[in-house]
Amino acid sequence: MLTKNHLERCLIVGLYLLLLTPLLFQQSLIHPLITLKTVIFQVIVEILAAIYIYLAIFYKEYRPQITPVSLSILILLIAVFLSGIFGVDFYRSFWSVSERMTGIFLWLHLGTLFFILRSLGNKINWTRYFSFSVLISFFAALFPVVQLIFPGVFFDKITGRLSGTIGNPIFLSIYLFFHLFIGLWLATDFWKKKNNLLASLFAIAAGFNLVVIFLTQTRGTFIGLLAGFLFLFTTFAFKNFWKTKKYIIIAVLIFLISFASFFIFTRDTYSFWQKVPLVSRFVGDLSVGPRFFSWETSLKTFLEKPVFGWGWENFYYAFNKHYEPSLLKYGFGETYFDKPHNVYLEFLTNTGLLGFLAYLWLLFVVFRGTANLKEGKIFIQALLIGYLIQKFFAFDTLTSY
Repeated sequence: MLTKNHLERCLIVGLYLLLLTPLLFQQSLIHPLITLKTVIFQVIVEILAAIYIYLAIFYKEYRPQITPVSLSILILLIAVFLSGIFGVDFYRSFWSVSERMTGIFLWLHLGTLFFILRSLGNKINWTRYFSFSVLISFFAALFPVVQLIFPGVFFDKITGRLSGTIGNPIFLSIYLFFHLFIGLWLATDFWKKKNNLLASLFAIAAGFNLVVIFLTQTRGTFIGLLAGFLFLFTTFAFKNFWKTKKYIIIAVLIFLISFASFFIFTRDTYSFWQKVPLVSRFVGDLSVGPRFFSWETSLKTFLEKPVFGWGWENFYYAFNKHYEPSLLKYGFGETYFDKPHNVYLEFLTNTGLLGFLAYLWLLFVVFRGTANLKEGKIFIQALLIGYLIQKFFAFDTLTSY
């Protein structure tokens, strides 16, 4: 007979299995890098949900607790669901499309996962859990590097920008972005505990993730990284080292400002910038015209449906209503937008003011909650700051959710 302890172990094993899903792909599927990992993720969550419901019925400590974060998530889920009901296409809102699979159906799984994680409390070793996640991120970063060196070893999708099993350079960079800061936190934590071996391993993993992020050449993530690192630098500098290391700090700041100024004034004239990965995407024509048009369309169409929006995942209809033929000059792919490539505008257009304010409230509650963290506070805050900034230029997928 399965006891409470057995069921708890099943939950924890399932949660570890979820961390493996970014590595999954199936070449024979129409969307080989999306379908399998999303379906497996949902199936595992559904199995865990059945176990969790059983535990919640018979054991009080597993029952959902009303906290600011849990309440914010419930409000956001309701807002997203209402947007689907009052939107243009509920079917698309609920199921999404095969190339995204980020509809309300996935959101229900994510909400369920949150309450499962919340219920475990100290029953799971969180340091070990995050460590395993960083380990998986290392392999997710290693995969596209091997793929670049040995083309065709895994599958045929090879471009100048690394994407690996995540399927898109932007999505890979965001996934690794989380684990870069978590890896730095763990490295620092193990260093404080005098475990130099683990500290070194996590520092290497974080450094490798940083290199691969650079090779994805994702401008939005790079800007988010700068913001996160700037927060870390200023926090550590002025909190701990200003009195003894102020000349070093001033020298670093002068160097960064000088380099940024030099790059800004020479990016259109110096050909060597074109040869540097990622940096080359900031020189010459930045090719952001289509993005600006999608942002403009998002704001325009929000005013047409300001309360509940067009419905989650329905930006496709809003964009097509105001289709701009001149976008063809940027390439055929730039004439199709099902996302505004800005999370805040995505919520504003798709879910209206109701969902947009609910989303902002969740972000506020989460960030405010970091003040109570006992471990990794500065790194998690830096992660959130960088994440909030990069969301001006991208949208979320399963791996970042």
